[in-house]
Amino acid sequence: MTDTNAVVKKKEDTYDWYKFSMWIGSIILAINGLGLLIWDNLDDVWAASLLLGLSGFLPYFFTYIGMQKPVKDERARKIGTAASAYSWYVTLCVLCFTGILGYFLHLDIGMARLLGIAILTMIISMLASSVILGRKGDIE
Repeated sequence: MTDTNAVVKKKEDTYDWYKFSMWIGSIILAINGLGLLIWDNLDDVWAASLLLGLSGFLPYFFTYIGMQKPVKDERARKIGTAASAYSWYVTLCVLCFTGILGYFLHLDIGMARLLGIAILTMIISMLASSVILGRKGDIE
């Protein structure tokens, strides 16, 4: 029985490491998105920090949404999947709104600024919906 408890504890520790890595990567990406949005400049430093954030975020993304092991429980998988779906939807709406607004107001929105808007919207909406759904209780 001790071996079974050790295996369960190791899986929980691994899952907590995945979550920690996702949050750190998300924070780095959100800071980068904000920087790109403000300064509209994608140089070597921003590119390297984007890669750093992506290296913390992407390897564990599929575990976060429940497509790979270890998944703590079914509820965690549902929360991750719903948060990711909401994030993609919100990001698509924001980017379409930005494009329409830029067209009608004749705004010059650069590639770096648009990338910053997309990254910032996607990361913040995914983390916010994950926290909200985690506190909500039952996910259907």
